[in-house]
Amino acid sequence: MVEALVFWGLALYGAVMLVWQVSQRLKRRLAANPLTFVFIVQDAEAHIEGVLRSLTLRTAWSTRLRRVLVIDLASVDDTPLILERLAGEHDCIHWQRAESEDEVRRILTRTCLTEPFVGCIYDLRAARAPRDVTEDMIRFCCH
Repeated sequence: MVEALVFWGLALYGAVMLVWQVSQRLKRRLAANPLTFVFIVQDAEAHIEGVLRSLTLRTAWSTRLRRVLVIDLASVDDTPLILERLAGEHDCIHWQRAESEDEVRRILTRTCLTEPFVGCIYDLRAARAPRDVTEDMIRFCCH
């Protein structure tokens, strides 16, 4: 009887250690390759701060690292100031200014070629886009 308990105890310990080691390897792998999301904005001062703050708050407990790249297409409002402030507050937020559609394409091409995992590219210049972004990010980052 004692031998059977020792056997099952060791078997259970081995199974738990196997699961723990696999989860640790997955964590290291995901941390080494952050998931990148790209947003294209133009004159978005009305909603960009809300979208980015919502993303950072709702995905804060995610085990997968994420990187958010915002491409500002020559905004004439306070969008660049907002992006600069948010990039200073959150390590995962980066932004670049583009003066033309061609420059946006060059940035997108460079990002897709250099980043290991690009999750989605959102064009937030469309009227409905800011509403759908947060749910997508949660699906990608938290599952």
